[in-house]
Amino acid sequence: ESPNDLVDYLDEFAMPDYRLTAAEVEARERINDARSPGYRRRNLRLRFALLQIAYRERNRQRGRKRARTSSTSRAAASKSRNGTARRSSVPAAQAREARRSSRLATNATEGSAGVKSSGKAEEFNEAEQYFNRKRPAKKAKKGSIPSAGIKPAGEDIVVPTIKECVREVRAIHDASGADEAFNEYEAAHYHDKFPEWAFYLATKQSILLYGLGSKRELLASFSDFLGDEGAGDVIGLDGYDPSIDLGEFLDVFTQLFCNSENVGGASMAERATACAKRYAATKTRPLYLLINNIDGTAMRSHLVQETLANLTHHSDKDGAPMIRIAASVDDVSASLYLWKPHTEAKFDWSWRNVDTYRPYFEEVLALPQHNSEKKSKRIKTKYKSSVSSALAVLKCIAPRHTEVLQVLARLQNTSSSKPTSYSTLKEECVKKMLTSSDTALKGMLKELVDHKIIVACEARDP
Repeated sequence: ESPNDLVDYLDEFAMPDYRLTAAEVEARERINDARSPGYRRRNLRLRFALLQIAYRERNRQRGRKRARTSSTSRAAASKSRNGTARRSSVPAAQAREARRSSRLATNATEGSAGVKSSGKAEEFNEAEQYFNRKRPAKKAKKGSIPSAGIKPAGEDIVVPTIKECVREVRAIHDASGADEAFNEYEAAHYHDKFPEWAFYLATKQSILLYGLGSKRELLASFSDFLGDEGAGDVIGLDGYDPSIDLGEFLDVFTQLFCNSENVGGASMAERATACAKRYAATKTRPLYLLINNIDGTAMRSHLVQETLANLTHHSDKDGAPMIRIAASVDDVSASLYLWKPHTEAKFDWSWRNVDTYRPYFEEVLALPQHNSEKKSKRIKTKYKSSVSSALAVLKCIAPRHTEVLQVLARLQNTSSSKPTSYSTLKEECVKKMLTSSDTALKGMLKELVDHKIIVACEARDP
């Protein structure tokens, strides 16, 4: 009936996300999905026909406006040529400026006259504004300054080191007094289990602590308990330290407990076996070896784990091991790669879940740092160019590609981490009237994949 009815129809069926909230859009989409396929096909045909009518009407309006403007400009130019002889000597630049002023005045006059006399143009004004708003923005010129908030290429980005980050977080942690809360939590949940752990260690089993949070302080509390009870000697090892050397540890072990004698052994594992047998034969008090992060960087080799297993397995005396190991692990998949079957059998782990929720301050500080981080704190943007490259690609791709990418992003947000299937994306593109051709849609997706904007995953859907 009128252009306003056209706009209302397009808002309801063609482009429902123009003025509605997300909840209203979903409600309308559910209503449309519940309708019959024939109803949807009729709406698609009607939608396409209305868009064609609106497009042709807009072109006619623009053509009539250009014709009136050009005729008025020609009349003004002929009048200026026939006026006086002096006007013929006006420079070309001034003539162009005069014609421009004449066009601006003509447009202003036509605009005011149209408001008073042309009711049809006033009715179509809302539809004209609607389509102009939906028109994609102009492409940015090559070499233009990026949007606010992103530094241009070539400038430096100051990246704090790991030590600076830990120092800042530790200051906040100390100011909050969280250590006292952690100590109370560990005392209430795990300290009463220390006698049980000591009993299991005396029965040819090793204790392995796992769970969320650093277990360094909990092992220190267990060490204090063993010392107060007089259960035996205690040695602590920080497995997260990348500089730890188990060969040097065996040297110290030989000096302390074997009187610096040569116990023999060709390899480190054989030497550990000899040390364990010598300790069991000469000592009466057990030795507790507490290892924080047995899955540390320097302890992940099978040789190191075999050496530790030999220390406890071959130190048997009167049916009880004289070297007893309690350790912690933070990698959830450590049992899959850290121990061979016979090594794990020698340890005979008793897994204990202890969630301390403590931050990993010391463990993070001991992580190996890259040479670039040690030498400089400033990293060029060229190493962080993925964001700027993506922005450059998004500025250059076609508007239809951008609309398809927006639809894909909405679908990905609703499906959390699951990839969006091709059929779902195509169905949404058909609803949005972006494309209904498999060839065109696959071509757009291939270009986005080539530009590394999206990632294609193997799926059952073609």
